[in-house]
Amino acid sequence: MKRPLIQLSTYCIFCILSIALFLCCNNESSSITTQKKLPDTLLVEEKIEDLLISDSDYLERLNFYKLQEEDIITGAVVDKVAEFPGGEKAMKSFIQKHLKYPHTSSDISGVVYVTFWVQQDGHLEDIHVLKGIGSDFDKEALRVIQLMPNWKPAQLNHRNVPLRYTLPISFSPHIK
Repeated sequence: MKRPLIQLSTYCIFCILSIALFLCCNNESSSITTQKKLPDTLLVEEKIEDLLISDSDYLERLNFYKLQEEDIITGAVVDKVAEFPGGEKAMKSFIQKHLKYPHTSSDISGVVYVTFWVQQDGHLEDIHVLKGIGSDFDKEALRVIQLMPNWKPAQLNHRNVPLRYTLPISFSPHIK
């Protein structure tokens, strides 16, 4: 779990630094070509005009990014992430109400990571344990997730999209 997160973080930092470097280099070259012995007001006006984008240009750019049905969506690109009905507090309450500590184990505690897809209509699909702590605990975590009602689906461009979600389920012998 930590390794993909570290890789994703490293990749994001690399992308941001690359874009910043590109913009700095691009900005320097355009400054050199546009700097002339003109009054300061003209330079400011030129820069403002460069920043203005017409509505049609904006719409064309948005249309370029239309999704195909087979596109895979991640949480990093959606406008709204999938959500349990009532929010995180309601989800924690649901889990506490339905989760039962396995009787076969007396002193084991830990976290089971369950991953699943929240589909466009909100139902949960492809539910499985990503990282477990033992058979009984893994089965119990899966059972509780399968009991959950439909979620509010993720949205991108005002359209419901499927989204993979990973949920940690904590077990402690002191909280039964």
